[in-house]
Amino acid sequence: MAIDGIGKPPISGTPNSVGSPDATGASSRTEFSIRSAAGSEGASAAGHVDESLVDRLQSGELTRDQYLDIRADQAVHHLVGQLPTDQIETIRSTLREQLSTDPLLVTLVRRATSTID
Repeated sequence: MAIDGIGKPPISGTPNSVGSPDATGASSRTEFSIRSAAGSEGASAAGHVDESLVDRLQSGELTRDQYLDIRADQAVHHLVGQLPTDQIETIRSTLREQLSTDPLLVTLVRRATSTID
């Protein structure tokens, strides 16, 4: 006895191939896509490195600590107005500390900014 339908004959008596209509007449092929709710600006917030910040870091205009402060501020910016200021500051400071002390995150920052300390 097949609970999941495996081994049972198709409802219409003919096999249903991908993209062909099923017994209800609806196509079984659907397009799958993921779109950011924030649009193209969401890509920067999702972890892509802001090239202008990297350029400023590499040119010496920003120190590594200033760069990490800016990135931590950007990471919590979407929480402004959603959470109390003290909670946002706690999250930002925790993130900032992790960015400078966690070995994995330190490596990721180095790779993203192409810097070697």
